[in-house]
Amino acid sequence: MASLKLVAIAKDEAAYLPEWIYHHLRIGFDEIDVYLNGITDNSFKVMRRICARHSNVNFYNADSLVGISNRAKRSFQHVIYRFAWKTEQSKRNFSHLAFLDIDEYLLSESFDQNVKKMFRSAGQFDVLSNLWYSDLPGKVEPFSRFFVDSLELQKMSVVKSVGRLSSNLGSPMVHNFTGIKRKPHKIKSVLSNGATIQYSALGKRLSDHDVERCASTIEPWFVFHRIYRSHLEYCASLMRGRKHRANDAPIKDNRFGYVRRQGSRQAIGTTFRHQISSEKNSHYQRGFEKFLDECNLENQLEVGRESVRKKFRALEALLQEQPDIIDRYSNVFNGTVFEKKASS
Repeated sequence: MASLKLVAIAKDEAAYLPEWIYHHLRIGFDEIDVYLNGITDNSFKVMRRICARHSNVNFYNADSLVGISNRAKRSFQHVIYRFAWKTEQSKRNFSHLAFLDIDEYLLSESFDQNVKKMFRSAGQFDVLSNLWYSDLPGKVEPFSRFFVDSLELQKMSVVKSVGRLSSNLGSPMVHNFTGIKRKPHKIKSVLSNGATIQYSALGKRLSDHDVERCASTIEPWFVFHRIYRSHLEYCASLMRGRKHRANDAPIKDNRFGYVRRQGSRQAIGTTFRHQISSEKNSHYQRGFEKFLDECNLENQLEVGRESVRKKFRALEALLQEQPDIIDRYSNVFNGTVFEKKASS
């Protein structure tokens, strides 16, 4: 039977770590590793409390690796992912390794499946890729639960991949593995429905042919990507920057505003509403409340949320002091209150 480990990198994600970890333990990941870096919130406290109750969850202070990767002019994510991949290949404790960000949730279409079923359905593979299904900007309350009975989604061509550790896949990248471009004919890549696929954009996206094939369907599994959350949270996230990419921009500059990405190459079809039963959702939320109680996280969760609110206020102060930032990174502020200030 497949055994699966999940690896993530987190920077100031205390408001979201409990729900993200709860979700992925619930769907059947055997172990979770979180590499913390650049922490200014209470993420360490949150992780200590979770690890005290769940021996299959681990965390590491990765600050030293940020400096190493920057000096070597290598992506911090690539350094961490490669380290985790090589480590697990040596230990041989797991058959597969997955990489997700804290705003990415692996979901089954029916919402109540164990991840091991994904492996049985997909059959034999070297790489299993799941498509992003993005949330959309809207009038969402800050810190809303990650999933509700009904949610509007946008299917995307971008993938996040799970690799079989015994396969010769090369090194993990952010979205895939280096081997899928060097020797694609020797590597079997599939979606969760077992369909064999090819990639474009160095493995970041599905090929145009495969996009067309899957445009009108929902795969058994996908990655729910919470790009936007609420307006407050989107704006606050800009203050995390991208120091881990040796990027000195004063804000996180790889966002496209709190607006729908109309006409994006990455979007597949039109938005649609995905629904689950109220009974399933209620059962899930009761489980999360129990998780918070067992790990004594209620207060820490609020501390993490206040840290997000402070980042929003810090962004307001920064833009008052340096209003030229809005012009330099105008796309980032589309659809936000700061765009209105720029045009007034």
